[in-house]
Amino acid sequence: MIISVIIVNYFSDQMITNLTSSLKHPNLEFLIVDNSSTFLSSSTQERTRVLHPRQNLGFGKAVNFAAQQSLGEVLVLLNPDVSIELTSILDLASLLVSDGKLGIVAPLINEKQHRGPFLNGGYWPTLPKMLMHVSLGARYSHKYRIFRGLYGHQRLKLTEEFIELDWVSGACLAIRRRDFEEIGGFNERWFMYCEDMELSFRIGNLGKRVGIFPQSTGQHLGGSSDGREENLSVVNTLWLSNLVQFYKTFFSRNSSIRLFLWIQICTIGYGLRWIYSILRVPRNSNSKIRIKSESKRYFAYVRALQRCLGNEIKILLLKV
Repeated sequence: MIISVIIVNYFSDQMITNLTSSLKHPNLEFLIVDNSSTFLSSSTQERTRVLHPRQNLGFGKAVNFAAQQSLGEVLVLLNPDVSIELTSILDLASLLVSDGKLGIVAPLINEKQHRGPFLNGGYWPTLPKMLMHVSLGARYSHKYRIFRGLYGHQRLKLTEEFIELDWVSGACLAIRRRDFEEIGGFNERWFMYCEDMELSFRIGNLGKRVGIFPQSTGQHLGGSSDGREENLSVVNTLWLSNLVQFYKTFFSRNSSIRLFLWIQICTIGYGLRWIYSILRVPRNSNSKIRIKSESKRYFAYVRALQRCLGNEIKILLLKV
């Protein structure tokens, strides 16, 4: 069984070289989509192909581009900044092949960028789930289902061999090539972010399960797939804007009121989370820097949500 490992490069050359060097197996082929046009083919390992699109395709479109040229029965998507053992990749592929009811399987990833005890996957961003997410009620979701938020709780791994979720992160996941092709691959509407959630949604519509196999583990540095230092200080709000569009497409049921309520719940929630984060900052020499950083992050989230709300109001007025 050939396993095709697809890696999208954007100024992550050294990370990818280290990653492919650590994952050597006769059944693995690597396809590197060079979105930054910086990767040198001479630095690649055996059974590695570097694909050079004419432009930066983003994530989903780049994966589709590589999948069309892959040979594997199983596709494994892997971020350059994810550290994972070879055995974990082989176990994910074996699990998919042995159980036809599984659609997407991910390893248990330690997400360094996330604060709190959350998994690399979770539940659909419905109104109740987002209320729990922004209000921090999701921290108690391992005790009561009613508190489930956008992300699953890590304590679930202590009691379950397979953690069934609605969606898993595209930082590392495995999917059968047959299933990937049946649903048409990634939806290319988004340049990046939320395409993994949308992929999980369509796989679920095939009647297949999505989730995490805790026996396979890895570590995601988060935000390091772009190796340029100037991007580290930029607050990323694109994921939130795309999440609004995902909710609008699949869950608002063409109801503007429902969508507006969703956006306002998140806006108020992130405002309250900002206050909570400020109160928890230790009073020391770095407190001013930390407060400034937290304020920048949450203000950016609120502004992004209000821009989305403004755009939706304009669309609604044009229909009148």
